[in-house]
Amino acid sequence: MTFAQGASAAGEFVYLTFDAAGHAVRRNVVKTLNVRDDHNAGSALIYPDRPALAAYSGHDTGSAVLARKAPGANGVAGDGSVDALGEEVVAGGAIPGGQSTTYATLVRKPGTSVTLLFTRVGARNWRYVRSTNSGTTWGSGRRISSWTSPVPPRATSRSTTMSKS
Repeated sequence: MTFAQGASAAGEFVYLTFDAAGHAVRRNVVKTLNVRDDHNAGSALIYPDRPALAAYSGHDTGSAVLARKAPGANGVAGDGSVDALGEEVVAGGAIPGGQSTTYATLVRKPGTSVTLLFTRVGARNWRYVRSTNSGTTWGSGRRISSWTSPVPPRATSRSTTMSKS
């Protein structure tokens, strides 16, 4: 089975399953974010030997990044539906200061259970949270960048403030 993910014009985080043998395509809605937005897709990690994991947030509509993890390996139902994904949790806590989030992106370190979840905070800043158990629990959020001017600076080493926190 092959998977693809994206966002609909209605603000849904969706993924598609393609079954080449049965010539079937199934559209699955992971979450409707109640905002018409076709470019704020969530992120999903789907492997045959690990639990499926999905993460998403509204596009500048809330301060939390949400995640759903399947309870077992290949936690996508046989028909490719999201029915097997677990309950929704806030990954890494709400963003400090109530700033809005968008563009959730999951990355897993190959051969491990270490998973990083990146998100944009506000208009210009980036943050991540880390999980050491494939998304069952999440650590505290860490800031990657912080721009204080209204417009992001040009890419020079003197104009960007990076945080080690």
